[in-house]
Amino acid sequence: IKSITDRLGFSNVKSKPITSDNISDGETIFYNKSEILSFGLISKDVCEYFDINEKVLYAEIDVKTVLDKYSIKPVQFKSISKFPEVTRDLSILIDDDLNFDKIYKTTKQIDQNLIKDVSLFEIGPVFYGKKPGEQQTVIGAVKSGQINKKTLSENEIEEIMGKIIIRLKKEFNAKLR
Repeated sequence: IKSITDRLGFSNVKSKPITSDNISDGETIFYNKSEILSFGLISKDVCEYFDINEKVLYAEIDVKTVLDKYSIKPVQFKSISKFPEVTRDLSILIDDDLNFDKIYKTTKQIDQNLIKDVSLFEIGPVFYGKKPGEQQTVIGAVKSGQINKKTLSENEIEEIMGKIIIRLKKEFNAKLR
């Protein structure tokens, strides 16, 4: 889904956890404050209503906004930071009933100046525990950071990643995968 925005030439997109009763563990992607794409898993309740026993991925594209982007408009430029953006992948095991929205909000609170984006890149297989009803899902999130004053050192990057891991373990009993 994310590669669609890249292929269409959308840069500087922002993402937020999806807010829908029918969709869980998904994202809404914005371009210039306009919602262009949303995706996620259809909720368990909806799947049960239609007797679907598997996870169903849903995606929706706002074609009008996408086409409007390609209409003739003056090009606007913004200076690029002299310092590189840092991206780290984090793959964790979480309780099956935990959604991406909670992880997103918790992670963004750690350092809002440094963590520019938290983006879902994987909702993996479900692992069943030894007790009945015990399930865990693999979830991946990308952490991006950038400071316009200097290049982040490896120690600074590791420090923020450590804070993220500690917070996710403490608040959600997440486990690194």
